[in-house]
Amino acid sequence: MAGQASNYNAEATVHDGSCRYVVRACTDPTALNFAARGDPPASLVFEPDPASCVPNRTGCVAPSALNYDALATFYDGSCSFAVVGCRDPSALNYNPLAEVDAVGNRSCDLPRLGCAFASAANYDADATVDDGSCDFPLAGCTDARAANYLPIATSDDGSCAILGCTRPGARDFDPEANVYDGSCPPTPAGCTDPAAANYAAWADVSDAGLCRYGGCTDPLAVNFAPSATFGDGSCVAPLLGCTNSSAANYNPLAQRNDGGRCEPLRTFFLGEGEESPGRALSERAPGLLYGCTDPSAVNFQPLATADDDSCVALVLGCMDTEALNHDPAATRSEGCEYEVVGCDDAAALNFLRQATRGCADCCLPRVPGCMARGAPPYEASNFEPEATVDDGSCSFVLSACLDPLAANHIPGLSGIAAVTTISSGCEYAGCTNPDAANHDPRATVEDGSCERPPRGCTQPAAANFVPAARLDDGSCVVIGCTDPARKEFRPQATVDDGTCSWSVLGCRSPSADNYLPAATAGGPELCAEAGCTHAVALNYDPAADLYMEGACEWARGGCTASHALNYLASATVDDGSCYVLGCTDLLANNYADNATADDGSCLIYRGCTEDRADNFNPIARVDDDSCLFVGCTDSYASNYDVLATIRSGRCEYADTAPPPPPPPLLLSPPPESPDAAPPPSSSQRVPRWAWG
Repeated sequence: MAGQASNYNAEATVHDGSCRYVVRACTDPTALNFAARGDPPASLVFEPDPASCVPNRTGCVAPSALNYDALATFYDGSCSFAVVGCRDPSALNYNPLAEVDAVGNRSCDLPRLGCAFASAANYDADATVDDGSCDFPLAGCTDARAANYLPIATSDDGSCAILGCTRPGARDFDPEANVYDGSCPPTPAGCTDPAAANYAAWADVSDAGLCRYGGCTDPLAVNFAPSATFGDGSCVAPLLGCTNSSAANYNPLAQRNDGGRCEPLRTFFLGEGEESPGRALSERAPGLLYGCTDPSAVNFQPLATADDDSCVALVLGCMDTEALNHDPAATRSEGCEYEVVGCDDAAALNFLRQATRGCADCCLPRVPGCMARGAPPYEASNFEPEATVDDGSCSFVLSACLDPLAANHIPGLSGIAAVTTISSGCEYAGCTNPDAANHDPRATVEDGSCERPPRGCTQPAAANFVPAARLDDGSCVVIGCTDPARKEFRPQATVDDGTCSWSVLGCRSPSADNYLPAATAGGPELCAEAGCTHAVALNYDPAADLYMEGACEWARGGCTASHALNYLASATVDDGSCYVLGCTDLLANNYADNATADDGSCLIYRGCTEDRADNFNPIARVDDDSCLFVGCTDSYASNYDVLATIRSGRCEYADTAPPPPPPPLLLSPPPESPDAAPPPSSSQRVPRWAWG
């Protein structure tokens, strides 16, 4: 019946043990993987596969050996080894024990001399060994004006901190300063035009819109000033007179025609007679100049020859309506005072003594401290980021290498008293090989001084062990079985010596029809197992692919409960037929949930089941209407109990006297009945029989 068998019969329903299985494998008894060894069953038919045979050939199996035999399958101990390495004494990895150079002598690491420190100015990226030629410049501030000036710096690093006023437009602005030192605290914007009435000499920021200019605002005045923002009483009225040159009273000094005061020119003739008209002559009247002729008036006109009643009395005062001291009666403006909003705290950095009104939250605290941070390697140790005024206290520290043994040592630092130094950032050249006898743990760059120990295989168990080697070079060859699945497996082995039992693929289950004793590999899928193939059987075997007659165990129904009257010990499946006697009444105190037939043993306790009643019976299962509730039954009382059925005589009233008590009523316990509950124990509550 097995589908893997060569004589498989698809119509067979019962396996009769006649299956024959073909095994294609090596049948050469001298081969390492001979498949017919042991006692194979008669069901196996071997088909020779000569190509799969592994010959049993001895020789050197280590590829790194001098006499390696690529065809050898079994190690005979004949391998001969030589130490491979660099034999050039000038190389960084010279090995005095080396007997053979690597192919092309590529194992030698020849040095390339040069400056190997990346921080040096003349760093050579191709250098593998430092030759001491490195040039380490000291970068810093080279400007003597800076707070962090470093006199020994060989190159400027752009870190100069020049303190001063850095606010353009400020009176103390220093265009060369790059660090603000609090010398030009911000002030409110103001008018910076000295010609303005409200000129603010304290203002650093100009706001032309704030400027107030006094002048003549009368367009008809001879000194009209279009730029004036308020009249200051300086207007000069034009001299009035006749400006008509053909008029009899024409006055060339008149600045504006007075309108109707020009007089026509009168003409008369000399020698006028009846017969002779004579010579015509013209006569001009003296011209008048009209204006204020009062020297004490604000608008006095010294050239006026006639007063025109325009004189205005001189009253000094501020005529700007936006000024604090504006005087509406003034005719000549002077002494205007204007509001200045600014910091009025004398202790503040931006205190403004001219302020007439303080500003909210505009004052800057005066915090002295060091305001020049500097930059590595020359930084201020006491830099104060919250400082607003530099107090000249900056103390700079140079972080540089002070160790004379370091490659980047800066000489001469100890002789400069003005520079405080700490040693840091030292870089060393030395032997960087941790395996060398003179390894320098501080060294970051190789200087070619390493004293390297002899190298070779240091494992005594290896076939190429070199007793004189002090440092293992990773060349050890340990010969043995390298297959972890074999019993001969040697964990340290790196080269297989043929001692592993060779793999033979086949069924390794002794219970299978096609069991192959010589098989060393193969899973259940290769086996033809016989067994119970019925899924509903108790011993169903999912791995079986051949049905064996009588192998299945079937289920048997019956009562499997040992306490039942009809318990069947041989039953494997309960069929629900168990017969168990007991109380089947759910209300009974002794109800048995596993009983299938009632045996008349049920016990039912009756009584009061209301837990709020005074005669509550906790073991009663059926209520018999015997519950009693004792309490105040008077609905007018403050402690009236709506559930009370028996008067307690303890009613309480708020304001009014209680009604007269009813006549005493003697209560007696209800008569006992056959179904009554048993008398309560001492721990149960006893009804309070009392007068109401």
